[in-house]
Amino acid sequence: AKSPVLTEELAEVPDIFTTLSELLQMFRGNPDIFQPTAKVLHALVSCGKGVGSLDALSDEMKGMKKKLEGISQILKQKLRLEKKYIDHMENKKGSDVSARESAKKVVQITKDLQSLYDILNCFGDAPAGEYSVVEPRSAKNTIVRKAFMETQNIPSLNRM
Repeated sequence: AKSPVLTEELAEVPDIFTTLSELLQMFRGNPDIFQPTAKVLHALVSCGKGVGSLDALSDEMKGMKKKLEGISQILKQKLRLEKKYIDHMENKKGSDVSARESAKKVVQITKDLQSLYDILNCFGDAPAGEYSVVEPRSAKNTIVRKAFMETQNIPSLNRM
């Protein structure tokens, strides 16, 4: 997806945006598929092919944008629930193993959400800050705190 020629050729494939957004939807829990798909989709959207005003977007692009917004809502809800679980675990002195797993989920969901927001920000029609990830807050548990530190330096797809 880093080759401009390949990216432009890929953007010409019929229903490419629909196909890639459906892949993101189906594999939102699998970072091995989600992250590379998001990178390709970001390269396609940011390669300058008709992205700009929502009025000027094709029906396929509008559908893709809606699907990505829906996926981001699901991920935000999962993130909220995991954070709530971590808070509960810390207050009840729960197991470190459970806290570690939950913290890993928070880190992965945060990365996935940032990937989606990088794509959505290419459209340029959202108010500033609408598509930005709120970093996980500090934690009492050392294991959770270490995992959350990973999210402090999540690279945006724009910088890759």
